[in-house]
Amino acid sequence: MLCNTSRTGLPAECHVFTIEKKTEESLISNEIRKMCKMWETVQNFVEKHHPNKAVAVRAMDIFNDNAMSHFREILKRRQKQQSLDRFLVKEARKDSSEPTGDSDSITVKQ
Repeated sequence: MLCNTSRTGLPAECHVFTIEKKTEESLISNEIRKMCKMWETVQNFVEKHHPNKAVAVRAMDIFNDNAMSHFREILKRRQKQQSLDRFLVKEARKDSSEPTGDSDSITVKQ
């Protein structure tokens, strides 16, 4: 099977992935959190006031699975990356503060 190519010369799947990655990077984490909070508010309202709760819950579950999970995954990846970055910064600081073992780094009092 041949792979379709986009105007960029990349396979169409790669082009779509690049667009998705750029879109994801342009989203601010606070905006995503705010949107998730709003979605939670809508869910609570619909569950409380919709006459056919089973239909409403099913529709919200589908939306959750198909749309909202994407944004939650973005937040999880970012949180994981931040944790990793913090760990690596701590390790780098620890490594730089350890004595090197050079004779110049040891001071002897007389």
